[in-house]
Amino acid sequence: MPKTLRFPGWWLIRMKHGLGDFMQFSIVLKHLKHYIPEMQFAVETLPGREAILRGLATYKQLCSPFDVWNWEESLYINFPMADREYQNLPQTKTTHCIVDDLGLEPKAELYSYNCILDPEIKNAVFKQRDELGKKVILLHGKGVSKTWAKNLDDKILTRIEEFINASDKYICVNLDKTPASTVDHLGAMIESASLCIFVDSGPLHVAGAFSTPTWGIWLKHHPVRCIEPFDHMTHWMPTDAPEVGIEATRVFGNQYRSLTYETLSIGLLSALEAFMAEDRLPYVKRAVWVAPKLSGKELEIWERKQAAVARIEEGFKKKRAISFLGLMALPGQG
Repeated sequence: MPKTLRFPGWWLIRMKHGLGDFMQFSIVLKHLKHYIPEMQFAVETLPGREAILRGLATYKQLCSPFDVWNWEESLYINFPMADREYQNLPQTKTTHCIVDDLGLEPKAELYSYNCILDPEIKNAVFKQRDELGKKVILLHGKGVSKTWAKNLDDKILTRIEEFINASDKYICVNLDKTPASTVDHLGAMIESASLCIFVDSGPLHVAGAFSTPTWGIWLKHHPVRCIEPFDHMTHWMPTDAPEVGIEATRVFGNQYRSLTYETLSIGLLSALEAFMAEDRLPYVKRAVWVAPKLSGKELEIWERKQAAVARIEEGFKKKRAISFLGLMALPGQG
């Protein structure tokens, strides 16, 4: 006797990975909807990620192991790193899942992240930004996994934050100090910002869904294996970046924007100075940004400049940053 399904015509997909992986997984969902249009999808994941699923699938909270019997099909997504190279494609978990796990043909037009924001939350964040009277630069330098390969030194983060806050036109909002509570909130902050400076973590992937200029900072990992290419995103690579295969190197050179740094703090501050002076940094396809080796008078001038930045009043920058993050309850967040 055939079993009676509570949800005929529905697939349950169980995906409990981190935020960055989940953003990439939205590309997988687009492929499933493309190839199996007659099916509907429910995704079991952590709360706060509804924005990523809007228009693609229904959000479902953690369910009982026995609940899998009530669906037309049940999939558990493991989402491992790619263990081989793919021609003309990002060498990411996304491609591995589509090609090797699901056996589907990748579609270039579907390689974009999905993130549809709640209008109320978006409007509230934009209003907070406008009340600041300054343009916002978002900073995120501390991931929660593989921190040894991703996270920036506290001294570098402090120098970046103080440098931005010394400007008359810009203010730095540090997501490491007061993180956004949901993807809706984070996405609205990214969309309302003038620039994002993020390490390889969840916020960097969320930024891929929007058009805000974004600098991805890399230490021990390689972006061609960790994130898809976006025209508004420039990846800062160390001169000793990890090596990848021949095809991965070719894909990275053709599809990704990147800069190569020798001394990250000097390179970032120099680029920030140019960005804030012109309100933009020209897009690059492939370029090299190697900091000059300062000595003598030049080094003395640089050190005096950094000492002046360090004297910025702490109270001012903290007050303005906290007011933007809106410690008041945003709509839909209690």
